[in-house]
Amino acid sequence: MGTEFSERKFRRMVRLPKSIEEDLEPFKKEEIRDFIDNAIPKRKALYMTLKDSGMRISEAVQLKKETLILQQIQLQ
Repeated sequence: MGTEFSERKFRRMVRLPKSIEEDLEPFKKEEIRDFIDNAIPKRKALYMTLKDSGMRISEAVQLKKETLILQQIQLQ
């Protein structure tokens, strides 16, 4: 058994946060280049993999060396 409130009274008593809409824009090529150039060497490979593959960060951190197939393709 609890206290019951009408919806009107509930809305007066409880203030819900307003939702904030953000206009997200993709990074420009120059911004990505600056970001990678200023990253520590350990992270550069990760950032370049994310950029080139379109993977999410959670997908990229699950990669293991054993599961990668690396091939060198020579263009003529």
